[in-house]
Amino acid sequence: MAEYVTFAALYLHRQIPLYLRHQRQRVWDPPDQLAASSVHVGLLGTGVMGQASGRALQSLGFQVTGWARSARPGSAFPVHTGRDALGAFLEDADILVNVLPRTDETTGLVDQSVFARLGRGRPGPKFFVNAGRGDTVVQTDMIAALTSGVLHGAVLDVFTPEPLPADNPLWSMDNVLITPHVAADSNPLTIVPRVLEDIASLERGEKPAGIVDLVRGY
Repeated sequence: MAEYVTFAALYLHRQIPLYLRHQRQRVWDPPDQLAASSVHVGLLGTGVMGQASGRALQSLGFQVTGWARSARPGSAFPVHTGRDALGAFLEDADILVNVLPRTDETTGLVDQSVFARLGRGRPGPKFFVNAGRGDTVVQTDMIAALTSGVLHGAVLDVFTPEPLPADNPLWSMDNVLITPHVAADSNPLTIVPRVLEDIASLERGEKPAGIVDLVRGY
């Protein structure tokens, strides 16, 4: 997940969609490029995946803040807590990255009002990355924001429904990169050792790591 979020932020920050258009047009026209240190990345969700992603972004110089339902003591970056703090968090972000789980509280959380407040007090383009869950985003609101220019671009890995229907307008949008739910893709080399560790914990009478809280939903 940290690899994917870092890639997405760099893809948007380093203006790769513009270079791809220029390549198709055979145009050589270097644009101005801001430093990563001037860009604020806001992470919706600051659990294990959010923290790992934030640290990776910080290592490249990005300014990182987070938003979470509850406090995150020991976070590597500042975290806004609770619904009342969401507005202030959004207004300071140039790139909004969603890694929230799908719960009753997060379903449909990212809507028109969120996109409208994104980076309100800051100059420059605004972008969205969704590597969390499709249901947390109101897709029609996101498409409207991308069409109107409220959002200048997006990198999207998750959708509702999946697979993304062939007639969905997102497929044909030049300012959108679509990937097929692979941001945190697992393979045997990475997942089997973790399964073996959990089995060993159970055999010792211990709880395995990463147990889902059925009340919270994650």
